[in-house]
Amino acid sequence: MFLGRITRSLHAQPRTAKNTDMTLELLTDTEQLQIVDGNNLVLERLFRGVEASTGIRPLLREIAACRQPPIIVFDGPHARRRRLEIMPGYKAGRPVKDTYTDSILPSLALVRELLPFTPAVVVCVSGWEADDVVATLARRSAAQGQRVRVVSNDKDFAQLADHPLIEVTAEVSGVPAAQVHAYKTAVGDTSDNVKGIKGFGEKTWAKCDSAALTQFLEQYEGWVPSTGLPRELGLPLAVQDWWRAYPETVQACWKVTALWDVPADDLLGSVKSGSHRPDIIDTILNQYML
Repeated sequence: MFLGRITRSLHAQPRTAKNTDMTLELLTDTEQLQIVDGNNLVLERLFRGVEASTGIRPLLREIAACRQPPIIVFDGPHARRRRLEIMPGYKAGRPVKDTYTDSILPSLALVRELLPFTPAVVVCVSGWEADDVVATLARRSAAQGQRVRVVSNDKDFAQLADHPLIEVTAEVSGVPAAQVHAYKTAVGDTSDNVKGIKGFGEKTWAKCDSAALTQFLEQYEGWVPSTGLPRELGLPLAVQDWWRAYPETVQACWKVTALWDVPADDLLGSVKSGSHRPDIIDTILNQYML
């Protein structure tokens, strides 16, 4: 079983204890299973107004110091394909190449090159975004009674905190975890170029019955536009008119903002357990004069 393989790899690693004081941090002295959004961690730790070269060593030392080595997840090849089939504009507009990405990508590649020489368990599943893999591992672990900590500033993960055994380092202010998915569907998500429902902004969310809206969206596939939207949702007429005219767009927003479950067959073979070799890390970083 995939989760069992991960657990065995964690317990096989050496354990030490040290902590650092960073905005997005790994807890080194915790029994929680820490599941990490790899790209987000690297961007946060290496590019918050400091040179990447000054942050790589502390980050790797922190990973090695965790009592229970973290699971670090990255996007797999062709990760966006499934969502692009539903919403062709998904994540469109993100910079492909500029000064910022020119500095990020080599550092990200270097961290990924070095992770096998830390105790971390690295997961990269072809055809799947890291968000879905993180969510799948978190949900399955929690279902087996394991306390989980999801490490990321990505607010998409806030919806996972609806489970009592899952702690998430990101939140959507003022929105209960159980309603985060509905919130992102309705209001949209600019970071992923998800437009949401036209005319449905923060003020509309605050005034509508968000619990009723969440329940309605969860049962949305059976809705027939000609029946109209339930009055108890408390939506403005302009929003209702647009929704009835473009029901497929709302459904697409609901689907792409969900955290999907990754099949076990796809997860198998995508796990690489590291072995702590600080000597190799030093050799490689010294080559880069870091």
